[in-house]
Amino acid sequence: RSQKLTRAPSDHKPLMMPAGRAQLCMLLAASLGWLCVGHQCSNGQSLACTVVQSAGGAQSLSGDDPLGVPLCTPDGRRVMCLVDHDYHRCPGAQVPCCQDGSNPTHHHQRGGVSDFASDDTPICVPVGMSAPDPIVLDDMDEAVHTKAQNTYAGTYMPCLQDAYSQQFHHDWARNKGSAYFSLAFDPPNSGCYAVEEHHPGSDQLCARYLPRNARLEVNYWSGESATLAVNQAENGGQWNKIGEFMFHEGIEGKFTMRSSPEEQCGLQPCFLVVDAFRLTWLGEDCSSTSDKDPSSTPSPAPSH
Repeated sequence: RSQKLTRAPSDHKPLMMPAGRAQLCMLLAASLGWLCVGHQCSNGQSLACTVVQSAGGAQSLSGDDPLGVPLCTPDGRRVMCLVDHDYHRCPGAQVPCCQDGSNPTHHHQRGGVSDFASDDTPICVPVGMSAPDPIVLDDMDEAVHTKAQNTYAGTYMPCLQDAYSQQFHHDWARNKGSAYFSLAFDPPNSGCYAVEEHHPGSDQLCARYLPRNARLEVNYWSGESATLAVNQAENGGQWNKIGEFMFHEGIEGKFTMRSSPEEQCGLQPCFLVVDAFRLTWLGEDCSSTSDKDPSSTPSPAPSH
């Protein structure tokens, strides 16, 4: 087996390890073929010195284990960076970052895919521009374009108490496969949007009748669609992240909750509910995460 050490890229400060640790790394490298190099990005490239809009408040990092923090470039891209790291240094106000949006990882770490939580993800827009306000699609808002079949306004108090605007729609646990409720919107800007869903059910008297696999159909970008399973039996009364999707200005986006005979609930009968969706513009593209693999990241809902 070829055994060699790779020199750190020129824009990195050499590794500063305790003598014993450095010797151990050298021995392991010689025997196992490890690379004693600094952090790298998911695309295999090294960190690049990058101008960012602001790194203020980011904690200084050191050693091999820290992952990056999300920052914004002047042109509105999100990058993951090692701020004030002990052996990744850049001149001036630049910061070492992964340009592909992934988390910097060391040779012994696995993964490297960025994981932006909805609470601390920066909304990156080009300098001089402002991010559009989040869009809320409420099933009870007359200004929202809706279309429905076999759905009804809620009357069950344990579900009404934490529904968005204290009201929701449901299918009366009937007409499975033919009941649906759609909410459409016109994207004000083309780009990547974080999509969150709100449903009632912080009270088990409500949640036990809600499906763990509610069917959600998303129409996005220029004719693409995705069908997702939403767990409405948990995280009631708050915003729950569905994923990130591209929407195109001038092309209608749409969310459709559709009933299904395969719905699974803690207690029968099983009620599909439709409450609200929230969309937050994140940037010009979804390069940091994939809209093909939506995550479920709950976050508290604001007061209604």
